[in-house]
Amino acid sequence: MAVILSNFQRYDSLCTKSTTGHPQALTSKIDMGNFALGEGHPMKRQIMCRVVAAAVVVSAMGLLASPAAWATSGIHNFGGYSAAVTASASADITVPATGSLSCSSAQGVTVDLWVALTRGEYASNAGLNVQCIHGTPILFVSGAAGTLSFRFPVSGGDVISISVTESGAATTVTADDTTSTVSDSANFVGATTPLPSIVQFGAVSTSKAIPHFGPVTYSSVTADGTVLDSSVATSRRLTRSHPPGVGPGPLVSGSFTLTET
Repeated sequence: MAVILSNFQRYDSLCTKSTTGHPQALTSKIDMGNFALGEGHPMKRQIMCRVVAAAVVVSAMGLLASPAAWATSGIHNFGGYSAAVTASASADITVPATGSLSCSSAQGVTVDLWVALTRGEYASNAGLNVQCIHGTPILFVSGAAGTLSFRFPVSGGDVISISVTESGAATTVTADDTTSTVSDSANFVGATTPLPSIVQFGAVSTSKAIPHFGPVTYSSVTADGTVLDSSVATSRRLTRSHPPGVGPGPLVSGSFTLTET
């Protein structure tokens, strides 16, 4: 960030020196990719330079706020538990009761209740999706491994067994509805560098609002084959204005419950 601010000050200083004093044409151009500032009114040129420099800072901030950063830095897009991981994770997710689902508006919003390996080269996640379409909530399971993906419908009360693994040669995700016996998997073969370093168990959403849903239980939660313990896991809370958000309950023997608060 210090480097970004230094560049901002450098561009701002150059623009100021080139446009103050005697109103003459700006002879030196500031090139940023395909964008260049040239001739024009001195005051207009100075304002444009400030806008471009500010855009550099905003763009850099956007890059910093990646999904992995949301999970580990508490930037309100993830609610659940995260922990260090090297290769694999698994959990059983109990689908909330159908009667607990509702949408506050006709807006298309969604929340994913997933198990996800993050910071790796490819997508590696699977879980339950609660989505509002024209004011009606729907439930389905989805998974993604590299460029491959799948989805299938589920019902309230079903138990979904999720496993995700990633190595230097392949990424595999599997979802098994142990209640209806429907299952699917995706196996993406390809070199993966870097490997994932963080696993997320919980709710993630980039929607401004999220659907209403009842308690969701995560059980048999493991990271690299070991039952997840509160001593190595970090709890996060997904924050929204309506409803206020989603937070995890205590993590006990590899189980916890996500609830809207």
